[in-house]
Amino acid sequence: MSKSGRFKKGVSGNPKGRPPKRVRERDGETDYEEWIYGTPPQDVDFVRFEGDQVIRVETMKVGGEKIVRVDKEVDLGAPTLAKKKDEGRPANAPTLRRPGEEMPESNPANPSKIPPIASPPVPDPGGTAPNYSSQL
Repeated sequence: MSKSGRFKKGVSGNPKGRPPKRVRERDGETDYEEWIYGTPPQDVDFVRFEGDQVIRVETMKVGGEKIVRVDKEVDLGAPTLAKKKDEGRPANAPTLRRPGEEMPESNPANPSKIPPIASPPVPDPGGTAPNYSSQL
């Protein structure tokens, strides 16, 4: 949602939808876009965007009353995706174990129960070729 809580640029599911009229202007160094909803003699809403943020909502009522809102009405806070990564592994995380199967003993050097494979011996630069069949 946006600052006003009613409008969000680029989303067709908002309550007002796409405006019938849009105006792009520059105020000093700041570019902004104003979406205009309604036509006199009805109420007319002017929604001002800077980038994707609503910075001002101005409503002109039929009786001539002008209502200007510039305060942030909805605070979405910081993204929560980073917080979820810190929670660790959920209790029902996918696994390849069968129901009731115990977790193998945790050993960082050898996480499985398969014994480690011995590396072949380093050949002596001036010696004979190694005999690998004797190690099996």
